[in-house]
Amino acid sequence: MTHRLAHFWMAVERLRSGLRQRTVCIAGCKSPYLEGGAGPTLILIHGFGGDSYSFIRVAAHLRRRFRVLIPDLPGFGGATRDPAVRHDMHSQARHLTDFMDALGLKTAHIGGNSMGGFVASQLAIDHPTRVQSLWLLDALGCPAARESEMFREFVTTGRLALIIRTDADYDQLIGMVSAKKLLLPRSVRRMLADRAKQDADLHSAIAEELAEKVPTLTEQHAHTQVPTLLVWGALDRILSPSCIPEQQAVFPNHAVIVMEGIGHLPMLESPRTAALDYLSFFDSRVATVGGASRADSSSTN
Repeated sequence: MTHRLAHFWMAVERLRSGLRQRTVCIAGCKSPYLEGGAGPTLILIHGFGGDSYSFIRVAAHLRRRFRVLIPDLPGFGGATRDPAVRHDMHSQARHLTDFMDALGLKTAHIGGNSMGGFVASQLAIDHPTRVQSLWLLDALGCPAARESEMFREFVTTGRLALIIRTDADYDQLIGMVSAKKLLLPRSVRRMLADRAKQDADLHSAIAEELAEKVPTLTEQHAHTQVPTLLVWGALDRILSPSCIPEQQAVFPNHAVIVMEGIGHLPMLESPRTAALDYLSFFDSRVATVGGASRADSSSTN
C-alpha cells in the first residue's frame, strides 16, 4: 500500500512538471525515461543511487524552452538490473549514445549531477560531436572532488554512505546530500529507501567497479572546448567544490556558479534558481553561437 501511494505521488509530481513516462529498449535492457517540453534537446543524467526523479522539479522550469529527456541509467531507478552490464564511465557514455540513437538524436545538450556529471563529461570527451553543451552540477570526474566528508569517512571506516543497507543508512544519506530539507512525501521516502536496500549488493559492486576501472578526467588528460556551466553547492558534503580549478582546466570554455546554502543536489534543493542560472548561461553562452564551441571562454564567479 505504501509503495502504491508513493507511485501515486510521483505520478502527480511528474504530471505537474509536464513530463511523461517512456521506455526504450537498449541492447535488450529496459531503459525508462521521462520526457516533456519542446525545443532543443536537453538530456539530464542522475547520480549514483538516483534516478530520473532527481531532475523532475528543475525540468518543470525548463520544459518551456527545451525538449527534456531524463533517463534512468542501467542498474538504477526503473532500469534493468543486470550484473553483467559494465558501469565504467566509457560504458555509461556509450549507453547514452545508444539512448540517443534509439531516439534518433544526433546531438543534444547534456546535463548531469554527481556521477551523472562524470558520465556527461565522458560523453563529451569520447563522443564530442554528440554534445552541444554541458551543465555539470556537483559533478564527479576530477580528483579533488573526492576531498569531501563522505570520502574521508570512507577512507577512515570503509563505509560508503551511498550504499544503503538499513533505514538508518538512508536517513543519514538524505541528511548528507542536501543542505536544505528535501520535501519528500513519507511514502516516497520509504519506497526509495526500500529500493536502495534491495540494490545494496549491486550498487556496492558498481561502486567497486568505478573505483577500480575509472580514471579521472585529469588522469585521462581530457580536454574539450564544449560550452560548460559548472555548478556547485557551497555546502556539498558528498563531493568537494575544491575541484573547480581542475574542472576549469578540463573545460576551459566554461562559466562557474557556486550556490550558497546549497548541498549536493542544487536541482532538488533550489530547482527554480538552478533552472534560471542554466537558462541565463544557455542564452548568453550557447544559443548565441548555435551551441558551437566558439562561445566566450571567460569564467563567471
